Amino acid sequence: MACNTVGCISRYCFSHGKFQEKLVMKLYNSLIQEEFPGKNLDESKTYKSVFRATKFIELNQNADLVGTADGLVYSFLYDDLMTRPKKIVSHFGIIKSLEKSPFSQDVYLTTGCDCNINIWVSDIFLEPVITLSVGKQIEKAIWSSTCSTVIASIIDNCIQIWDLSVTKYDPIFVQKMPNPDQKCTGLEFTADGKHLCVSDISGKVTVYVLSNISSHDKDDEQYNLVYTIAKIIYGTKYLPSVLIRERKEFAEVFIKLDYEKYGRKFS
Repeated sequence: MACNTVGCISRYCFSHGKFQEKLVMKLYNSLIQEEFPGKNLDESKTYKSVFRATKFIELNQNADLVGTADGLVYSFLYDDLMTRPKKIVSHFGIIKSLEKSPFSQDVYLTTGCDCNINIWVSDIFLEPVITLSVGKQIEKAIWSSTCSTVIASIIDNCIQIWDLSVTKYDPIFVQKMPNPDQKCTGLEFTADGKHLCVSDISGKVTVYVLSNISSHDKDDEQYNLVYTIAKIIYGTKYLPSVLIRERKEFAEVFIKLDYEKYGRKFS
């Protein structure tokens, strides 16, 4: 599956030695019909600006996500392409980051032109389960490739490393670029997760050693992510009850948190 910049979602199949493209959905048309239900498509085009997709990811085996230039994320299902995509208001301004966690089929993060890194669980909620507020516009954010609770971001030409298992309020590491004019353009964790590579506008790549971040095997990291999210939102009125109902792995963790705090099950 793929999405182009004007919101056309296509499926590609390899057949007879070449890829064949089949258009399966136009988000642009869906948006027009939703906002102007009484008008046909041709009439509505004069009232609606061109839709522009900025990010696209395959969230899991059943669903894809598309980020747009107006701060929205659309979720749609492979097996029900005739149903109108679910619209999630994610950020102010363009969606700059739309990144799936390497350790979950449901957890992903987004950034826009505001000052937040939003963390989501599937499309169950129309609001993020966790928000990291940084006070300045975020250029990009990514997940660590080996540590499920670690996020790296570019903020005001600084590199910031977050660890949700430590705190959601402040980064655990901040590094300014040596040269004020050395604007960051991208960042990526190495495969072993022990280094962070940062590129700049001059074409240079700086490699930072992440010596204080440890990782475990994949199963442990999957559990750590679920446990950390559950612990952060534990005690809120709405989010835990929905996750308990919709996601078995979260239900088990909330029971554990109940026993840790009260010695019995409350969730």
